[in-house]
Amino acid sequence: MNKLIICSMLILISYPSLVFAYVGPGTGLSAIGSLIAFCGAIFLLILGFLWYPIKRLLKIKSANSQEDNKNISENEKSNQSDSNLK
Repeated sequence: MNKLIICSMLILISYPSLVFAYVGPGTGLSAIGSLIAFCGAIFLLILGFLWYPIKRLLKIKSANSQEDNKNISENEKSNQSDSNLK
C-alpha cells in the first residue's frame, strides 16, 4: 500500500501542468547571471583542485632539473681540471 501511495504522489508531483507566467527581462537576466556565476564557480573549484597539485609537481620537477644541471656542470668542471693535470 505504501508503494502505491508513494508512486501516486511521485506521478502527481512530476506531472507537468500548464503555467502561464511572464518572466520579465530583469528576472531573466538575473536567472542567467546566476546560472553563469554558478557554472563559473564550479569550473574554478575543479581548476583549483587540479591546478595546485600540478603546480607543485612542476615546481619539484624544475627544482630537480636545476639540481641535475648543477651536478652536470660541476662534473664537467672537475673533468676539465683533471684533464689539465695530465
